[in-house]
Amino acid sequence: MSLGIRILLAVVFCSALMAGCSTGNQYGSQESALRALNVVPNEVELHDQQLNPNHHKILSVVTGDSCQATFRGAPASTLDAQQALRNDAARFNATDVFAVQCFNIPTDSSARCYTQVSCVGKAIVPKQ
Repeated sequence: MSLGIRILLAVVFCSALMAGCSTGNQYGSQESALRALNVVPNEVELHDQQLNPNHHKILSVVTGDSCQATFRGAPASTLDAQQALRNDAARFNATDVFAVQCFNIPTDSSARCYTQVSCVGKAIVPKQ
């Protein structure tokens, strides 16, 4: 496994550990705070490929997680993790997130989530 993939997996794993799992609405308070800043997370576009770095400014590495917190709860989904990724990018006023990668995180009996999906990418804006 290449060093880049190991680093990416370490970042995703650490963010998943720090994020924990919540049974409540994971977007509610964050979305209202973003609306106060006039940021619309649904307008943040996700790209799995690299974009030309000469035309964009990288603002931050962003993450998004989805967790199935209860046995009978809805399974973790890539769509929910991507929406959380958009919300995180909107905090930086990003217009796009590129190099998006999502992973199904393996769980065991000590995990807080029955299933978990984590996404990571780079939040960007066009250079002026």
